[in-house]
Amino acid sequence: MIAPGVASPRVALERWMASCYHRVPLLDPGLRGIAAGAAGGIAVVDCASFVEPVGREALIVWPPRDGRDVPRRFWPELPNPVPGADLARLGYPISVQWYGRPQEISLRLWRGRVGKGAPVAGHFSSPKAPLNVELVPANACFLVPAEPLAAATLYAVEAERADGTRFDWSFTTQR
Repeated sequence: MIAPGVASPRVALERWMASCYHRVPLLDPGLRGIAAGAAGGIAVVDCASFVEPVGREALIVWPPRDGRDVPRRFWPELPNPVPGADLARLGYPISVQWYGRPQEISLRLWRGRVGKGAPVAGHFSSPKAPLNVELVPANACFLVPAEPLAAATLYAVEAERADGTRFDWSFTTQR
């Protein structure tokens, strides 16, 4: 992955995590190492060469459970995971990645607690219903809020598997 025009490798990582497609390989539980470099305002990372098969089932959610100071905005990436949308006007993406048996998962975002707060409108993409058919991660779904998330606010994610199993988690945005 390449991030031009960044002040530091940390900024590049923050931007990749604030996107959909660039986030997936960084959270792969089979990732055993990376090669990275930065010079002249460009950061580069190879996170595909040191990946081993995942020998167990795994479910990765992002932002993490009980996360604090979660960014509020999406960072534009190519290809555009929400064709036709101005990515600079969207909120920080929510994602679930699974390894092991295939799954179909739906996501809902709430401002406040699940079922008690206000639902947050967004763009949902999954392997069976991708928003951009040109790049479809086989093991990940995303919910990209239609607008930036509010500052210093509790959000909750409600996820449901096709078999009806539900799980949820929450996080708080940065000021």
